[in-house]
Order: sequence, then C-alpha cells, then structure tokens
Amino acid sequence: MRRRLLGAMLALVCLPGFGQVAHPQVAGEEGDGTPGMYNFRVELSSDVRRFIGRGQESAISHALVRVVTPPRFDQSKSYPLLVVSATAVRGHSSSRKLLDAYADAAAAQGWVLVAADPDGAPEGTDEHTTERFALNTVALGILEQHWAWAAQAPIAFAGFSGGAKYSAMLAAAFAAQGRMPVGVYLSGLNEPTLNEAAHAFKVRTEQFKQLKVFFASGDEDEIATPGNHRDVLEATRNGGFHRTRLETYHGRHVPDASLLPAALRWFLARD
Repeated sequence: MRRRLLGAMLALVCLPGFGQVAHPQVAGEEGDGTPGMYNFRVELSSDVRRFIGRGQESAISHALVRVVTPPRFDQSKSYPLLVVSATAVRGHSSSRKLLDAYADAAAAQGWVLVAADPDGAPEGTDEHTTERFALNTVALGILEQHWAWAAQAPIAFAGFSGGAKYSAMLAAAFAAQGRMPVGVYLSGLNEPTLNEAAHAFKVRTEQFKQLKVFFASGDEDEIATPGNHRDVLEATRNGGFHRTRLETYHGRHVPDASLLPAALRWFLARD
C-alpha cells in the first residue's frame, strides 16, 4: 500500500504542466476577524481533481486555505513560509486547525503560515499524500498570486503525528521540484518517514541531507513515545541527515507549540 502511495506521489511531481495549478481561480477571500489571518476557498480545475483522484475526477472541488501573517506584516517585504499539515485521523485532520495551534508561536518569529484542507469530499473520505501535495501546491500558488516574493521565500514544513509524516513527504516532494526546504518540524512521530521520502523522490543527495530536522517529543506521549522519537532520530541520522535535533516538551500526544520558536530560529540560522 505504501509503495503504491509513494509511486503515485512521484508521478504527481513528474507530471508535465502541474505547475499551472499554482495560479488557481480564487472564488472568495475574507478575513475572519483576527488580524493577520485570511481564508480562501479556491476552486480546483478538472486537471487537479483528476490528479487528486489518480485518473478519476475527485469529489474534492475546492481547497480551503488559511494564511496567517506576522505582526506588522509588510507585503512588500519577504518572509519565510511555514506549511502546516495535520494527521489524516478523523476528527483531527484539519491542517487549518493545527495551523491555529502553531500560529502565535510562528508568527511571533516573523513567519507566514499556510495550511490547506479539502472541500467537497464526503465526510470520512480517506486522505492520501497525493491530495496533500496538490492542495499545498494550490495554497502556495495563492501566496504567489498575492505576493511575488513568496515563490523564492525560504520554506519549511511542520506537522504533528500523521501530519509529521506528511510534512516529511512534502519536504522531499518539493525538493524534487527544486524548492529546497530549510527545515522540517516533526512532532509526535514514530516512524523515520524522511528516509523513505528521500528514497521515493530520488532526493538522497548531499544537498537534501543538509536539511535541518527538528523532532519534538512529548514526555508523556504514549503513542509516539520518547523512545520512539529517539529511534527515529537515530534512523534519520543513519540515513545521512546529521543536522538534527530532538527536544522534549511536557505533555501527551497533543500538538504543542512551545518548541516551535526554537526550531524556526534554527532553520534560518547560518551554521
């Protein structure tokens, strides 16, 4: 099952003309009352829907995109971008809600956050990594439509639990397209997904292995235990990723933003 998923993702990256979805039609834009937060409902083209449906037109008709900007945001300046991904577990699968949990910590560090969720699929429909890749490409296209600097801005990926696995996959997928991330923030992770992603997308290069990888572990997490995190750290280093850190926060298997500022500062540090 996992090999088929990875194969579909690789085909997605290599498909000619996929870049055209970077400028989708915006059906609407509204602020939600919180300064620096914007929501977009983006209509997906038939090509993108077939892309998500792996040849069949997906029921997903729109991408629901949330963007948070830092305090005193100046659209003429460039800011680093943080793409946030949630798990696929029902009831916890909204990347926009996970973005809300990370927003204050990341925005205070001067980062723009972006997350995307599907709209139009029946409730309970299984998500897959191909879908996440397509929706996030659309979301970043929205930023590029509004702010030209976004196409060249430093980019990092952050996720919790299954969302950390998606973030590792997305980091490799975007690197395969030439968009090299500056870092990945992986929290609540119990598998060395980054090694698998690097192999699947053929980015087992010295450049990609310079990626900064920050693991955040809850000291009372019973699902992705501290021991799991140590094992993942060791496996990731054995895979050639040596710019790695593992730090611990107090808590169980729930999103926690307390270590995120340190990770984001590290991603941009010259070392």
